[in-house]
Amino acid sequence: MKNGGVDTRDEVIQSFILWWTIFLTSTSLFSMPVPADTSSSSNAVIHIHIPAPAPEPEPAPPLSEEEAAHYYAGLPTRPRLLARTSTTPWVPPPSPGPHAHLRYKRKQFSAVGIGDHALAPMWERPVAPKVVAYLNERGVNWTSVDVVRIWEEGEAGEEGTTPAPVVLWIGVAPRSLARDDAHAAAFGCLEILRGFGVTDVEVEIRE
Repeated sequence: MKNGGVDTRDEVIQSFILWWTIFLTSTSLFSMPVPADTSSSSNAVIHIHIPAPAPEPEPAPPLSEEEAAHYYAGLPTRPRLLARTSTTPWVPPPSPGPHAHLRYKRKQFSAVGIGDHALAPMWERPVAPKVVAYLNERGVNWTSVDVVRIWEEGEAGEEGTTPAPVVLWIGVAPRSLARDDAHAAAFGCLEILRGFGVTDVEVEIRE
C-alpha cells in the first residue's frame, strides 16, 4: 500500500530501527562503570573533637572540728559549718581555756534581704530555681536556700558601715551530707552564680 509515494511499512521499520538505536545508546551511557575514588580509603581516620568534662572541685580542704563548731558563733540556732567557698582563713581565739567559747568572733546576719545587690532582682527567678534544681540533682537533702548578709561583730554590716558580704546560705538536714559532697555542692552553686555574672557572693553550707 502506498501513501504519498512512500511505503508505510518501510517507515515503520525505519522508525523502529531509530528508536532501538536511541535505546541502546542511552542504556550504555547509564551503565558506564564509575571509576573508583582512589583519593579515599576505608582506613581513613575521622577526627571528632569531644570537649573535656568540667573538672570536679578539688577535695575539701581540712576543716577543723573547732571551725565547724564555732564558725557561726553568736547565731541563735548555733548551726554547724560543713563547707564554704570563701578562702578567708578562720581565726580561732588566741588562747584556749574553759571560757574560750566566749572569745570567738560572734556572727550576726540579716535575713531581711540583701538590699540593692546585683543578685537581688534575679534571685527569685531565675537563679534560685536553678540552684534548687542543682541541689536536687545531687541528692542534697536541703532544708533552706537563702541569700543573706553575714558579718562579725564590730565589722562591716552594722549600721553606718560598709554593707556585709552576701552569702548564698544553704541548710541541710543534720548528718545527711558528707563534707566532700558538701564541698562539691557548694562550688557547683558558686559556678551557677558565676554563670549569671555574680562574682562577689560566696556559698556556705551548714547543718
